[in-house]
Amino acid sequence: MESFERERTILEYLKNNNSESIENLAKICNSSSMTIRRDIKRLVELKTIEQRHGFVSLNRDISLLVPYAYRETLNKEIKKIMALKAIQLIEDGDVIILDAGTSCIEIAYLLNNKKNLTVITNDLNIANIISNYDIEVYIAGGKIENKNYCSSSIDTIKYIKKFRVSKVFIGTSGITSDFYFCANSCDKAEIKKTMINISNKSILMADDSKFNSPAIIKVKSLQDFNYIITNRIFSNDETNHIQKNGVEILNV
Repeated sequence: MESFERERTILEYLKNNNSESIENLAKICNSSSMTIRRDIKRLVELKTIEQRHGFVSLNRDISLLVPYAYRETLNKEIKKIMALKAIQLIEDGDVIILDAGTSCIEIAYLLNNKKNLTVITNDLNIANIISNYDIEVYIAGGKIENKNYCSSSIDTIKYIKKFRVSKVFIGTSGITSDFYFCANSCDKAEIKKTMINISNKSILMADDSKFNSPAIIKVKSLQDFNYIITNRIFSNDETNHIQKNGVEILNV
C-alpha cells in the first residue's frame, strides 16, 4: 500500500471512529507501526489529525468536504471571469484536462467554439456539458463521490496516467499561507498531482477566497504551475516568491 493509500485509509477510518491507536491503524493498513508513525507525523503536521497518548483522531475543526451545491454559488461571477481568461490559453487541437470542481465547470461552458479539442475530466457535470459540443471527451472513471459528482479513486488515477496532454486546469479547496495549494482528501491530492505530472503546462484556478483557507492535504507549491489565474492582488514580496520559477500570474 502506497503512502497516499494509507493516509486515505486512516482518514476514512477516523471519519467513522472517534479515535484509534497507532498499533491498530497499522493492522488496518497492513503496515508496520514505524511506517504508520511516519504517516501520522505527516498528517499531524498538516493539522488533519490530532495525536494524544498513542491515539489519533480527526481534527474536527477542519471541514473535510463542503457540499457541491454550496460551492457552486460561491464567487460564481469571479469564476466566470477567470474562465474567460483561461479560455484564451486553449488552442484548437489541444488535449486538455479539466479538474473536478466549480471553477473548471465555468471553462466547460465556453468550449463550444473550439475545434479539434480533446478533454479529459473526472467531473460528471463537466463531461455532461462538453458531450453536447463537437468535442472528444473522456471521463476518468472510478468510485464516484456522493453529492460531489466526480470520480475519486485509484482507478481514476490509473486512467488519467494513460494520457499525455497539452494543458491542465486545476481547482483547489484552499491555499496555505506559504502558498501550497491543497485538496480535501488523499485521493484528490494524488489525482491532481497526476494531472499536473502528465501535462506540458499547468494552470491553477483560484479566486481570492481560497487563500489562507483551512484545507487538508498539501499538493504542490504555486511555484510548480505555469500560470495562476486569480483575482487576488499579491504584494510585491508574494509576487516575487511565486514567480521564482517563471510562473505567470494572470489577474482578473
